[in-house]
Amino acid sequence: MTATVADQVYARVTALTGADPALTRAAAIRAVSTEMGRSVPATSSAFYAGAKRAEPPAAPVAAPVRTRGKRGASAGHPDPPALYAEMHAFAATRWPRVALEVNLAPPNPGSVRFHERLGYERVGVREYGENAVGMYARDV
Repeated sequence: MTATVADQVYARVTALTGADPALTRAAAIRAVSTEMGRSVPATSSAFYAGAKRAEPPAAPVAAPVRTRGKRGASAGHPDPPALYAEMHAFAATRWPRVALEVNLAPPNPGSVRFHERLGYERVGVREYGENAVGMYARDV
């Protein structure tokens, strides 16, 4: 089977973090984005798509598991606001704004609230047949 970009990104990030335990996943994703000539968000998305294909699904849990008292920071997963803070700090060295997409159809109200709390504002909507995404941006 031919390796997809997601498989390649996942393998490279995994190799980098395995070779240097002090290297964060975010730093490895940035390094791979530079190596491959891809944007950091596109590389990050490819990494998580590759991880989903490569790793067996986690066992279902009856209730959300929270750590550090923060929403979204469950066992084994990064703290999303901290991940975004790191991304914003990195982006600020290159660009004045960060843009992203949030699903509107099918709806993802939790993601909309999360991104709005981080200061993102909806700047447009793209529709793809029955699907739609909100285009969000914020200054960094």
